[in-house]
Amino acid sequence: MTFLPNIIFGLILVAGIGFFVRNIQRLRRNIKLGVDIPIEGPSKQRWANMARIALG
Repeated sequence: MTFLPNIIFGLILVAGIGFFVRNIQRLRRNIKLGVDIPIEGPSKQRWANMARIALG
């Protein structure tokens, strides 16, 4: 009966790793839903606009 806690621990460990992997796969799938947009316009104007938005 000394091996029973080890088996229970192993099962919980495998279940936890499986849950973690499933969540990582779901996160990657959701990130890949994003659409790349073409970057247009002068770089200086884009940076200035970003700074104004970021700094309020």
